[in-house]
Amino acid sequence: MKPLNNTKKSQRGFSLIELMIVIAIIGILIGVGIAGYRSAIKAANEAAAVKTLRSIAEQQMLYYNAHQRNSFGSFEEMRKLLKSARFSVATVEDLTAEWAPVLEQRLAMYRKLRGEAERAGTPAGHDAFYRSYVRLVELVQTRGLGGGRFAAVAV
Repeated sequence: MKPLNNTKKSQRGFSLIELMIVIAIIGILIGVGIAGYRSAIKAANEAAAVKTLRSIAEQQMLYYNAHQRNSFGSFEEMRKLLKSARFSVATVEDLTAEWAPVLEQRLAMYRKLRGEAERAGTPAGHDAFYRSYVRLVELVQTRGLGGGRFAAVAV
């Protein structure tokens, strides 16, 4: 019996064009994968930095609540704390003077709204929040609490 494809040579392997197309596709996939990998690494590093800063804030709150202190420390104490958490502090900016008037204006607005609600006979709002906000403004006014902007980089 004769083979059916006796007029054609059987082809073995791939042509040069086919190999080049496969290599180009693999290169494109590797390029996309590396870019995705780099962005994932960057996002992971940023998430770790945020987690560290949140942990610092939580530990500070626990410490100051346990020791009944009204102040969260000076800017220099915060700088030392960030350095101990392996951050390189680039700049520190005191923003208390800028945001204290805003807090006071909001408290005045909140007091006005509470008064209007009480006169109308409707619930005035969350008393615990109100007391907390009044305390926050008092601390800022007496400089027991301030605000700052720290620019830091994880090292």
